Amino acid sequence: MRVETRRPPVPQAGASANRAGANSGAEWRGGTTPQPKKAARIYLTDAQRQIDFPTGENTLSISRAAGIWTMTASDINLARYSDPEVVKHYVGVEGLQRSEAYLFDKYIPSGAAVLDIGVGGGRTTPFLSAKASAYVGVDFSQGMVDACAAKFPALEFHRADACDLGRFEDASFDVVVFSFNGIDYIQSDEARARCMREVNRVLRLDGRFFFSSHNARSLLVWPMLRGATPVQQVWRALLAIGRSAGLAARRWPTRAFREGKGYLVDPTEHGVVTFVSTPEVIAVEAGFAGFRVDEIVNGLYPENPPAIFTPWYYYSLAKAGRPTLPPNVKPPIGWQP
Repeated sequence: MRVETRRPPVPQAGASANRAGANSGAEWRGGTTPQPKKAARIYLTDAQRQIDFPTGENTLSISRAAGIWTMTASDINLARYSDPEVVKHYVGVEGLQRSEAYLFDKYIPSGAAVLDIGVGGGRTTPFLSAKASAYVGVDFSQGMVDACAAKFPALEFHRADACDLGRFEDASFDVVVFSFNGIDYIQSDEARARCMREVNRVLRLDGRFFFSSHNARSLLVWPMLRGATPVQQVWRALLAIGRSAGLAARRWPTRAFREGKGYLVDPTEHGVVTFVSTPEVIAVEAGFAGFRVDEIVNGLYPENPPAIFTPWYYYSLAKAGRPTLPPNVKPPIGWQP
């Protein structure tokens, strides 16, 4: 896939994953076993990022007069989340989502040892660190890590790959959080399996893993009418209709929508490559990683619209210590022991 850009991001090898996006758009068929196809041309500008059509390649050639760079999808995501303007944006985002507040209050005990993966600008840090006896935040973007260290100088932050938590010993934490759909920016099935296993390794038995993941079957935008005036309700309904048309046009033709999982390019969230799934897919993957699913919460909680309106789900997993699926269920590609 060939990319032309006015200001190409600086490629950095070995990147893994992070952070949430809005509803993803064009399909990305990289990941486990990429099948090369005819090169697609993608135009990336500072104002808007847009993919013309899907490709089977998981590597992008960034062309410029000065030369050509080879970048993986993870490199693109890392470059975007290392951008100072993007870092500044996430530093300014504060407060828990209602789904997070519900799950954290219900399942995280006071005095827990907490690992906050994909900490970003520290949005979840005040709440989690206040409940924790020990708190550590990690992110794959050094810019995010530096911003958090400056914002919370008394707390501990490190640059780390979510797929390699080797700096932490086995059974080090009671709780691991990977918020804001961060796990969706891990760019292959194999890497996501490594992340799940690493989280399982650093958790104590019955420890909790909280994360959110984009819904592959989301086609429409739910109008948030709760507490709105009649005029606001009309405006929000019209806005939701307009956004639904764009989302459905991007999502409906994709293989990810049909199969309930896959990789999409998100034109509304810095042009990053995003994994999408369904609760059924997550349950299988979590089971093979040694977790059981205790609770699934709609990303729009306390609203609970049908799946077609649900942008993402929040998951509460408990470490079971061994695979929790019947023996006749085959592991997904990339999830074999």
